[in-house]
Amino acid sequence: MTTVVRPVAGRASAHRSSPGRFPGRSGPPAIPSAPRATGHRVGRGFAPGYHGELVSGVFATPGGTPRIGVLRLPWPEQGAAAEFAPHPGAQLYVRAASAAAAPARQAAETALGGIRAPWSGGRLTVHTEAEAPVWPVAPAVVRAVADAWGLCPGAAELATAVSEVDAPPGAARGGTGLVDAVDGSLIEAFEADLPPLLVLGFDPGDVPSGPGLDPDDASLADLAAGRRLRGLLRRAAVGRDAALFAAAATESTLLLGTHRPRPLAGHLAAALASCGALGLQSDRGTSLLGLLFPPDAPGLADRLARARTLLAGLGIHQVWQFTTTARRAG
Repeated sequence: MTTVVRPVAGRASAHRSSPGRFPGRSGPPAIPSAPRATGHRVGRGFAPGYHGELVSGVFATPGGTPRIGVLRLPWPEQGAAAEFAPHPGAQLYVRAASAAAAPARQAAETALGGIRAPWSGGRLTVHTEAEAPVWPVAPAVVRAVADAWGLCPGAAELATAVSEVDAPPGAARGGTGLVDAVDGSLIEAFEADLPPLLVLGFDPGDVPSGPGLDPDDASLADLAAGRRLRGLLRRAAVGRDAALFAAAATESTLLLGTHRPRPLAGHLAAALASCGALGLQSDRGTSLLGLLFPPDAPGLADRLARARTLLAGLGIHQVWQFTTTARRAG
């Protein structure tokens, strides 16, 4: 169902204000690197969703500080698309599904301030897939607003706008890279994008308990595991090797299980060969899981059928399937 959000005169006041946020509201000054918008057109933007994290662990930052780093698993079919038509005046009209309306407005106001647009009015339309999380809306809106004024937002501008709507850290960053799970800063960028993976996803609802990974209390084993994962990811990126990426995902899943025991994940990791899966992906903060397959593997249909049978035997009947390189039509 689509909801039309009534316009509000002028820009809304900041929900939060801290150094580094876009201007256009009380608080920080304008970002010097942000060009002033001049001409305008109907702008469009798209942002993919994510199926949680492909890999997470304790990694050293460029400065040597241990941090929780994550590499997210793209779910392009569950992304968000936005269209923004600027119009003189002080009213911003937002048309979006009810859950996406508020974050869309926040992201648009942030972006309009960041690019120093001559006016803040216009019509913003946001389309999301039925199962899409709300947070991909923010980078899609920022891209649409910037595109409307002939600009291309950089990583810093996207990260700022995404943070305005409480998106997961690193949600705005494209490409393949480890990002800090707290502030979204880049820990390491890899040489190539993630190779295609077919994901058979499911959510068994067994949310793990316990404190989880803690960089301030990381053991020598945690740090060693982080180094191994990093080495796997580097090799996988150089060779665009889906099997190595999947192996890193499985090792990450088992590492998480040493901190927050999850018998189901351990059982599935041990049963990968029985269904021909390359690996098992798990999200650090939820119960989301995904079996990983090469999308062009011989006998793929049989592998997927065996995987579904395996999951059904564990009482898991609701699954979904997607490829990480799929693109939204239009």
